[in-house]
Amino acid sequence: MNDNPSFASVLDMPADQIERPKPLPPGTYLWAIEGRPEHTKSKNKGTDQINFILICLGPAEDVDAKLLAEAGGWQGKKMRMTFWPTETAAYRLQEFIRDDLQMDLTGKTLRELLDETAGMQFAGHVKHEMITKDGQGRPIAEPWVKAEIDTTAPLSRD
Repeated sequence: MNDNPSFASVLDMPADQIERPKPLPPGTYLWAIEGRPEHTKSKNKGTDQINFILICLGPAEDVDAKLLAEAGGWQGKKMRMTFWPTETAAYRLQEFIRDDLQMDLTGKTLRELLDETAGMQFAGHVKHEMITKDGQGRPIAEPWVKAEIDTTAPLSRD
């Protein structure tokens, strides 16, 4: 199967043969931030959010190699990590930038620092969450597993 199918080829796929991609298995991965973060609004409440698009650079030793192979490997996998720019949650973004990306905060605003995050790398632990309801809280017919980054850490600077 083509890794980069055209719009037309996707629409021509037999609908009853499309499968949900398998998520990365739990464990720690090396991540790089792709470009500048996106400033968007959440789907449900319209809350402002900052989304980092992350590119997987490889797994750490705690990732099960067999499960990783079953998920199609780590190459080309991307994830999103979201922060909310509110007065009560801004410290989380600040800690991520300072502690995990190891950026110097001195004399800079969060806006200025965000502009400098493209290409920065960190370690992020992936966990699984079973999705059983839709965005409005209604049960869904076929529950599925969502992978998300639950903890982050700086890369060791040996």
